[in-house]
Amino acid sequence: MGGSGAIVLSAEEQEESDKLKAEREAESKRIAEETRAHLERVGNQKVTRKLIPYGTRILVKRRKVEDKSSHIILPDEVKNLPTDVADVIEVPEQTFTDKNLLMNADRIISSLSSKAVAGQADALEALLKFRDYLQVMTIKRGDVLLMARYGGTDFLIQETNSMLCVCEASGIYCLIKETKPAVAEGSV
Repeated sequence: MGGSGAIVLSAEEQEESDKLKAEREAESKRIAEETRAHLERVGNQKVTRKLIPYGTRILVKRRKVEDKSSHIILPDEVKNLPTDVADVIEVPEQTFTDKNLLMNADRIISSLSSKAVAGQADALEALLKFRDYLQVMTIKRGDVLLMARYGGTDFLIQETNSMLCVCEASGIYCLIKETKPAVAEGSV
């Protein structure tokens, strides 16, 4: 019993062992190749991200305030004021509650107004808050805003190398509406 502890295989057993070893190596190579090919396919795919702001926050891309903006010549003082013009990139998605509030806005306003006239201070406060809410909910993608220069949180999207800003509704000063003059009939 003082043997070396090595197991001696017959020629058939050795052949079977080599065959199993070769099969395992082939399977391992196949799995590695499939994994590499899958990772290469996934790595080449572009990931699309959509940023959706919550609550009354709005996603905007700031514009530089220049000497001339939409045919309005801006004075030098405007460059130093803490304001910015921004394009709305994304607005919050409307929930079921938001849709109901917007559909029933006339009734809500009427009810709150009558309570405020009756002297209920909390109704007046609710009416003012509802007005602010409605103003934010009417902002759409593509709108142009005048907003606080230092308001919101600016961040960089590395994929596109563009700066975006998430701002609260309280940092929005006004909505800029551009209208084109009506062309008079007969004029060219």
